[in-house]
Amino acid sequence: MFHNYKISLILVAIYSMTFCSCATIINGFTQPINFSTYDNTRGTCKLKDEEREYDITVPSVVEVSHGNGPLEVTCLINNTNYSRYIPEHVSNAILGNIILFFSFPYIIDTMTGSYQEYPSEIFIGEEGIRY
Repeated sequence: MFHNYKISLILVAIYSMTFCSCATIINGFTQPINFSTYDNTRGTCKLKDEEREYDITVPSVVEVSHGNGPLEVTCLINNTNYSRYIPEHVSNAILGNIILFFSFPYIIDTMTGSYQEYPSEIFIGEEGIRY
C-alpha cells in the first residue's frame, strides 16, 4: 500500500511541474491597462504591438495580450500628438516557477507570454506618455 501512495505522490509532482505555470495561471493571456490623462481630457490613442493594433478613446481600460513585444502608443490629446514605446517587464508571478518548481514550467509561461506584463496605468499629458 505504501508503494502505491509513493507512486501517486511522484505522479502528482510530475504533473504539477509539467502543467502548472504560475504566471499563466495568475496573469492569464491578457491584462488590463488603464489609459488616462492628467486632467481627464478626452482623446484618442492607437496601440500597436507585434501582432495587433488597438484604436481606443482616452480615458479607458483596454485588454491587451502579453508577450507581443513593446507596445507602441500614439495619442492625440487637445490637438497635440504624443508617442512612446511601452516595454514589457518580467512579471513577479514568474517567481512562483523558480521557488516552487525550479523554473521548469517557465517553458509554458514563455509560450503564452504570461511571464511578461505591461504597466497597469499609463498617463498622457503635457509631459508626454508616462507609466
